[in-house]
Amino acid sequence: MADITAGLAEQFVRALRHFILRDSIFLAGGGSVVLSFLHTFGPMPSPTDHFTVFLLLAGISYVVGYALQDAICLLPWFTTAPAKMNRRLAEKRFSRLYRLYTGDLWQEIPNDFDFESAEEQLNQAQTIWLDRITVLQQVSTTFIPCCFLSSCLLFYDAYKGSDGFSAPLATAAFLLGVILVPLGRLKIAQQAQYLFRHGGNRVS
Repeated sequence: MADITAGLAEQFVRALRHFILRDSIFLAGGGSVVLSFLHTFGPMPSPTDHFTVFLLLAGISYVVGYALQDAICLLPWFTTAPAKMNRRLAEKRFSRLYRLYTGDLWQEIPNDFDFESAEEQLNQAQTIWLDRITVLQQVSTTFIPCCFLSSCLLFYDAYKGSDGFSAPLATAAFLLGVILVPLGRLKIAQQAQYLFRHGGNRVS
């Protein structure tokens, strides 16, 4: 009984940590858009504002980050779908980028490879590492649209001649979004490769 209770407690803590981490990604990504909007159209919140204002902004930021992340995943180039649905995105054209990033050679994945069975065979350490890859994939799919939307808002603010800070900040946000595009695609390929390498190489 004690072992069962300890196991359930461990799973609960892991799930809680997992969801908090992913939710914080939405909050940070959406927050960048909300702050860019407020910087452009004002007013920005001040430390003297009531705490409910910050709670409201946090809630709006979460929804914005979630909506933009799910919206970009409707495009054929990005997805948070299971690895078996990402096969089209994990093709040979990423082999050089994959080798440069991981130091490993690209391995061809058979069409009948069973990703679900492979994931079930991972041990705890391997599952944690796969979760990390998935979270980093979500960082890319969340911040790519957030960075581009924030840069548009800030470029508009610079166009209005608001201050000298908006233009370099908009440029930095745009460049970060550009950098995250190949990294997001790479994480999709890395997820599939990791399951193929460590999941027992089972086929359906």
